[in-house]
Amino acid sequence: MIVRTAVLSCAAAAAIGTAAFAQPAYDNRYGSGPPVSTPQEMQQTDQLNQQQTNDAVSANAAQMQSQSQYQDQLQQYNDQMHNYHAMQDRYRYERARYNATMAGYYYAPYDWGYPGPYYPGPDYPPGP
Repeated sequence: MIVRTAVLSCAAAAAIGTAAFAQPAYDNRYGSGPPVSTPQEMQQTDQLNQQQTNDAVSANAAQMQSQSQYQDQLQQYNDQMHNYHAMQDRYRYERARYNATMAGYYYAPYDWGYPGPYYPGPDYPPGP
């Protein structure tokens, strides 16, 4: 039992030690990388980081301009559709008025006014 505990503890210590040695060197400035960078490598890294930042800013500006243009076109389309529907409503109204007027002209010759019914007064029939 003691031998077994000793073997397991040695195996655990070996695993921890191996894991500690297997970790890459850590550089505070550039993350994981070689433990020592030359000044030229540091300068090149700074230039690449600055270029990436500039590219991201310009891409963001282009996207904002594209979004603004899209919003303007969408607003123009919505205005045109509103005008189109207003014109359709006006056309339907005018067409209904025209149909009513034409129906009035068509039925006008047949619209005779008959006299109202005759209701005799209270002294009808005439007395003796």
